[in-house]
Amino acid sequence: MARCDVVFFLSRSGQFLDQSDMHLLANQLPQSGVKRMILVAGQYDALLLDDGFNRDSLAATEDNLTQRIHKRASTEMGKLAEQRRQAGRDENADLIAQLTTPILASTFAHGFAHWPQEQWNEAMQHVYQELTEMAEDEWDGYQFSHADWLRIACFDQLTQAYQVARQDKQQLLQQQKEGISIGNTMKN
Repeated sequence: MARCDVVFFLSRSGQFLDQSDMHLLANQLPQSGVKRMILVAGQYDALLLDDGFNRDSLAATEDNLTQRIHKRASTEMGKLAEQRRQAGRDENADLIAQLTTPILASTFAHGFAHWPQEQWNEAMQHVYQELTEMAEDEWDGYQFSHADWLRIACFDQLTQAYQVARQDKQQLLQQQKEGISIGNTMKN
């Protein structure tokens, strides 16, 4: 990670920011160099399935999960940022402190929205069946829409974060080039 400007840090939604994730962030995140981090809670579809039985709608389930995951991110990243500040790693602390609103994403939901069902693997078919049966049974016959799958997938937000990171990288490279050019001009 020391040579990366941007890091997309993926943590499974069902075990979001578990001990191994926090260990990796605490021990592998370099002192400096990383300019931006995007925190992603992946496999969001599995968490919907786990929590959906306890809610009366998809909206209530998504709201509950978003609040829980954001609270966890805020708590864990706040603790880690404070540890970094106490260790004199303010740049690192500032970066970590910004990671309070992770992107909740599902590659399966992306597939449900975009791929023909014949292309789904066995795991996707199983998850789809479980989610749709749960929705019908627990949410008064609810049927997932294409818009639901797109929202659950959250690939638009991931793509946007990636595009912003690319633009930032281009600006950073340009600034570095200009710095080198000014440095060479001053030597001459």
